[in-house]
Amino acid sequence: MKKKKPAEAFRIVILDSSPDFDYEKASNLKYLFTQANNDIMYHQNGNDLTDVINFDPNITFINTPTTVEDGVVIASELESQVLQILAKTSGGCVVRTPLPIEIVDRLCSTNDKVVYYPEIFSESTAENHTFHIIGGTHASVMAVKEILYAKSSTLMGNVVACTGIEAAIIEQSISAITGLKYIFMNQLYDFMSEYGGDYNLVSNYINSHHATGATNNRVPNRQFKRGIQDKRVDAIKNLMNMDKELFTILEKFDIINSAYSNREE
Repeated sequence: MKKKKPAEAFRIVILDSSPDFDYEKASNLKYLFTQANNDIMYHQNGNDLTDVINFDPNITFINTPTTVEDGVVIASELESQVLQILAKTSGGCVVRTPLPIEIVDRLCSTNDKVVYYPEIFSESTAENHTFHIIGGTHASVMAVKEILYAKSSTLMGNVVACTGIEAAIIEQSISAITGLKYIFMNQLYDFMSEYGGDYNLVSNYINSHHATGATNNRVPNRQFKRGIQDKRVDAIKNLMNMDKELFTILEKFDIINSAYSNREE
């Protein structure tokens, strides 16, 4: 009987060239892809992608952060990494870093193997969350969806397949709405601390009602601080900077969140 040839390993790269490598985020992603025949590489040096190119990944998840100068997002390092990987490997790129809509549009509309797959932050969501926004060309979106289904343990409950622009708008809008809820619950906590009442009873009912949805009602938050410290703030700022006149309420949010985040208990 002819011996069956072993299946070729599926090669995955997690790329983050930040000086402060986000091991927790990388570990969560690795956890989702820890399956037989998956070969995962962490890569932290954005200036030298030789190892990544030689590895020739089937898919690269890019978590490289952007920087902000004078209110303008500088994403040149991330874009350079995307272009190098597309040119010198056979796989596609999945961008996880929160980006402004115009940069997502530029990456996805000019490169059909780039997919924007932003994270949606929620205290109640585990690593294998069920809500996925995947933006890009239809063929690439479907390919990433199939990879998540076949090669990862993530739960595929709700998958939004859309363009890159639509994915960025959905991500930033959800972040803005939940961020506004978060700040409201911070202020409600302060109000009830002064006037009395059981904040946990009140906030848990508000949080469970279908009209409001999840509000991230814990004060202080999971980092034992006030306000919001996670990447949701980056997504909100990206939306806020798109149109100062339309999203004036988000400017107020930014001021309030900064005040809460810097508050000394």
